[in-house]
Amino acid sequence: GLTKGDRTYPYGINSWNVYAFSTADISLPSTNYASSYAGTYTDPNLNINTNTYWGNQASPSAYTTGSTPYQGAPVPNNNFTITYKRQGFPCGRYEIKLDNWDDVVQVNVDGIQYYSNPSPGSNVAVQFSPTEQYFNLNKNSKVEIRLREDGGDAFLKVSFINNPLTFSTNSTNSSVSGKPIQIT
Repeated sequence: GLTKGDRTYPYGINSWNVYAFSTADISLPSTNYASSYAGTYTDPNLNINTNTYWGNQASPSAYTTGSTPYQGAPVPNNNFTITYKRQGFPCGRYEIKLDNWDDVVQVNVDGIQYYSNPSPGSNVAVQFSPTEQYFNLNKNSKVEIRLREDGGDAFLKVSFINNPLTFSTNSTNSSVSGKPIQIT
């Protein structure tokens, strides 16, 4: 198939735009970006699980069924990169949990890199937030998660866990201004 999709690689609005590249380079430098771009699909889910769309021994181009299948040129089963890009989240205070990935992963929130694993492979979940705080995400927030596949298994599973502030009417805490709250 021919390469398809918007080559400006926009963020999906309230869904993930997933872009596949036929090179294993997590940095996706501009010299490789355009020449290695292969295709795209859309993931409407908040949480990411590539196994929903393609198996561990496959690549994004194996996703050929469903409402938004992969469109584009074939991607090899090894030595590729994908990027998930989304703008717009249900308003909340989130932890981002990297449940599982193989080989290398990078997480950027609103243009800031918060996590990068330079070593291939991980079966250990990583739950993180900036300086032990949470990510306050809303309709304007932009998240990009990249995965580099070197060889063997290829997968990515990420959970967005909403942790609303609990505010009691008996409390004198005034530090909740401008943050999502849950009134009990």
